[in-house]
Amino acid sequence: MNVIYVREPGLSAKEFIDVLQRSTLAERRPVDDLERIKAMLANADLVLTARVDGRLVGVSRAISD
Repeated sequence: MNVIYVREPGLSAKEFIDVLQRSTLAERRPVDDLERIKAMLANADLVLTARVDGRLVGVSRAISD
């Protein structure tokens, strides 16, 4: 399996929600509030993704001061 890691500041809210729902993270994130998810991504200082065959399998969203 070849995992591709990349900085992806333009990650779509739809893809982010999908990966959250496929994990246990959706239980602790506002996945039913699209505008809030968009704001979470837009206000992150860094968004890194992991993809296998183009499918999003992981996200790291970082905020710093």
